[in-house]
Amino acid sequence: MRIGAWRTLLAGFAAAGATLILFVACTPPGTTPFPPVPAEWINKANKYEKTDAIMAEGETAYLTHCATCHGYAADGFGPQYQLYSPRPTSFKTDVFQAKSDGEIFYNAWNGNQDTEEMAGLNHRGKKVTEDEVWKVVHFLRTAPSR
Repeated sequence: MRIGAWRTLLAGFAAAGATLILFVACTPPGTTPFPPVPAEWINKANKYEKTDAIMAEGETAYLTHCATCHGYAADGFGPQYQLYSPRPTSFKTDVFQAKSDGEIFYNAWNGNQDTEEMAGLNHRGKKVTEDEVWKVVHFLRTAPSR
């Protein structure tokens, strides 16, 4: 093979590789399903009543601990979202909003245990408390209107 043919072949492989990398890097947020939630969590009620004070505390906790990955608009496009695979969840989707408070709490507290990377982001005792997560769950119900 001539040098020109090798260059063309190499350029083709480079273009195909770059396209593949861009495709993987541009996966939209929240498209990777979480593992099944245990049955006892599906109907678990939020331990806090939905009040203005609880919503304000939930918003503060969300903006402090969650927004850098999940986005300030709760759309999954936070400043650091591209660092993670799978992408952070968008809280605006109908699929997310159809979940019970118990399911949302369980997923937030445990992370996506189906992936090595997200299993390490388990929130227990690291940045947020259980009480803060329950308050954030109430706040996340406002995500579609943000």
